[in-house]
Amino acid sequence: MPDDNTAASRSDGGAETSVNWEDDDTVLPDTQRHSNAAHGVARVQLSEIRRINNAPNTRDALLAERTAGDPHHGNIVYRRDLAKLHRKMIATALALDCTFIAPPPGMNQSDGGGIGSGRPGGTGRSGSTPAA
Repeated sequence: MPDDNTAASRSDGGAETSVNWEDDDTVLPDTQRHSNAAHGVARVQLSEIRRINNAPNTRDALLAERTAGDPHHGNIVYRRDLAKLHRKMIATALALDCTFIAPPPGMNQSDGGGIGSGRPGGTGRSGSTPAA
């Protein structure tokens, strides 16, 4: 689910889910080193974000963006006016379509995390969840 607290700092009022765009082979190992990835990460394809954005009930519901400062970090932004039910449905659809990547052997198992895949405007990966 997106973090509603992020909406206050955004000019569009959207709620963010943090992702790492998996542009190259270095992103997954870097993401797995984050404390929030201790239980593994989830890889979601950018094509799934596009599919959701083209569905009749969720047209243009999501924005895949990059953030300044870190070339791989970004957000999946849920549009401000989405009903809570649609937000849950979208989060569920993304979760059902993702690929779980277990943490490397010996990694501390304390928190959860994710990774997405797919580049905004191209191909790539996202996330504390890497995106492809």
